[in-house]
Amino acid sequence: MRVARRLNSALIRSGKLFPDRYHARYLKTPREVRNALRYVLMNRKHHDAEKRFSKYWIDPSSSAAWFHGWAQPVRADEPWKRELLRLDAPTAKATVWLLTDGWKKHGLLRFDERPG
Repeated sequence: MRVARRLNSALIRSGKLFPDRYHARYLKTPREVRNALRYVLMNRKHHDAEKRFSKYWIDPSSSAAWFHGWAQPVRADEPWKRELLRLDAPTAKATVWLLTDGWKKHGLLRFDERPG
């Protein structure tokens, strides 16, 4: 929103900047939340389908390094992972049941999953 407002201001215009790029809705079930987490944390695998990822690859542009819902711990097996893990988590702790525990009834996320 901040970027859109600044661009609109700079371009002396108003209205939606990206009208078809954002669709908000409440996630209501544990499966929807799990799918959303998988999408956010692993979307790069979906878009780079041709690229070969290591078995324990995580997206360095997501909050995957600080996510506590992996089936295995994040391995600090590469320098860039060690550097990420030394940083403070950029996310807030979840406070609602669907994000803390509910989604886990469908299984913890595995590094080899790909978003649909």
